[in-house]
Amino acid sequence: MKRPTPLDTLRELRERARQEEQARLAARIEAEKQAERAEQLARQLLVERASSADSIRTSERRRLQSAGITAADGLRRVAWEGAERRAVEQLSSDVARAIARRREAEREQERTRLALERAHAELEEVERRLRQREREARYKSEQAQQEALDEAAARRFSERSDA
Repeated sequence: MKRPTPLDTLRELRERARQEEQARLAARIEAEKQAERAEQLARQLLVERASSADSIRTSERRRLQSAGITAADGLRRVAWEGAERRAVEQLSSDVARAIARRREAEREQERTRLALERAHAELEEVERRLRQREREARYKSEQAQQEALDEAAARRFSERSDA
């Protein structure tokens, strides 16, 4: 079995780091998708609530126009409007938080993508160095073999010349 060189060990470490970064990137992408879905849901709830409130307000206005408004109706309407305003403010706040979470997820995904690119570039550099060292070792080996062959040929020539 071939004994691993320090560069082989470094290459394996870089490869593992690259795989971990890819896993983190996939997780960040999924987190961004979830944040985007949460934002869409919050927006949808806000739109539905606003639409529902508008239809209730319209039907209540028609009812009151035909039947007249009493003090109790006015108080109920003021209370309902206040509750509706608070609900819409809460939903708007939920949308804002969902947007902030999505943007943060996007930033995290981008940071992870850049880290993955760096790890990939570092791995390529290690692999380039390994290939260079292998070429150098092969060249030195070939050079040593050629020198040995040259010396053997020179000895044979010398032996033939002397004979």
